[in-house]
Amino acid sequence: PLGPRQLQNIWLLSVQILR
Repeated sequence: PLGPRQLQNIWLLSVQILR
């Protein structure tokens, strides 16, 4: 399952990719 920490990691990666 995805934890809060993993979610933040994915969010940071997504932000960099989208940027």
